[in-house]
Amino acid sequence: MIYDAIVIGGGISGLYLVYKISKKYPDWKVLLLEKNEMFGGRVDTYHDRYMTVEAGAGRFNDGHILLVQLIKELGLSKKIVNISSSAVYIPADGSGEEKNSVLDAPLEKSYGFLDPLFVRILDARLGETLPNAGLVTKIVIASKFESRKFLQNQTFGEYALRVVGEKNFEFIKQSFGYYSELVIMNAYDAIKLMWNLGPQNQFHSLTGGFSQIIERMVLKISRNKNIRLLKRREVSDIDSVEFGFSVFCKENKNPFFGKRCICAVTKNVLEKIPMFSPLKNIIQKVNCGTLCRIYSKFDVKKGEHLWLKDLPKFTTNNNLRMVIPIDFEAGVIMISYTDNIFADFWQKFYLKKGEIGVNKELQRLMKQVLGIMIPMPVETRVFYWGCGVGYWGKGADSRAISSLMVQPFEEKKLYVCGENFSENNQQWMEGGLDTAENVFRKICL
Repeated sequence: MIYDAIVIGGGISGLYLVYKISKKYPDWKVLLLEKNEMFGGRVDTYHDRYMTVEAGAGRFNDGHILLVQLIKELGLSKKIVNISSSAVYIPADGSGEEKNSVLDAPLEKSYGFLDPLFVRILDARLGETLPNAGLVTKIVIASKFESRKFLQNQTFGEYALRVVGEKNFEFIKQSFGYYSELVIMNAYDAIKLMWNLGPQNQFHSLTGGFSQIIERMVLKISRNKNIRLLKRREVSDIDSVEFGFSVFCKENKNPFFGKRCICAVTKNVLEKIPMFSPLKNIIQKVNCGTLCRIYSKFDVKKGEHLWLKDLPKFTTNNNLRMVIPIDFEAGVIMISYTDNIFADFWQKFYLKKGEIGVNKELQRLMKQVLGIMIPMPVETRVFYWGCGVGYWGKGADSRAISSLMVQPFEEKKLYVCGENFSENNQQWMEGGLDTAENVFRKICL
């Protein structure tokens, strides 16, 4: 059989593309290949008797119009829940004193020379009496007088150091929560990202978890008998043939054949496929960053969750990095959210010490921050992602690369989508959707 399209990758980007194709071209024969035992990729809701939490993608905002529309189409709109993006900074000195986080910087509004994107950033009005007097504002304003190329050729951290000095940049490093944005991401794209992270945005979660989006897409797609969804199929190679492509999987002796091939995968997977070798230098402009979410459940019946009452979302300068209350009534908290070297620390620690060791370390670190010894959790779950999100690295031209990767070889019907290659929504589910939309438009030409 020769498929009209073969999609490699069953995360939100690949599934969304198949979903779009199934609606517009219901007679097309489409094959989707997913290497794991489940669809969804980094959209992964974990559920057990103690907690229902997001192992992967954790939130979205009103600016993510494709995701909002998809949620509506799938009948999930009533499950949208508002969550706050506001955060404070509590240094790990045992005082429990709340300071203003960089994410909550008080910002001035009188900057008419800025474009609308940054006006919206500067419109945030949280934490006005707290000490961090607009460090992000200074960096944003300074960047408006620089060329895009100049900003692209240094990390956000390097540029911030030039603008606000060593002492203030040290405060940013301690209080920002995220680390890769400072040391990996180029200044141009990192500054754009601030719009997505700031408290001026209304963020949302989904009651029951984001995996419902995946489940409902799979259900709708599966109603079309021309579409085949296969799990546990890891693609090892793609070859060009007269009519299109032959796609080889490690689990199959014979290849699959298709007129079109779409790779909805991360940068790390893409660069292992020999056909993309000519693009190696371009693909490497995207960096994959590790992420780790740690959730703990405390015994409500024994009152061991009471320390969570009125606890704000906060960042700190030890290995916890970011702490996000989830559900006080249920006694559930994301007790650590980390990236980069901090995420790697937790993964190594967990593999060596196990859940009990992690719990003891969490107690020790939380005492450094709040000055109290928290109870031992009933359960703790560690979720580590080797390629959690993509980052436009130093020297990357996100606009040019994202445009190129839609159809990297003009003479071939070979396409690429996925959050890693999104110009404006890297690190978000929306990035997977907007790149899939770009591919879909090309296919429809």
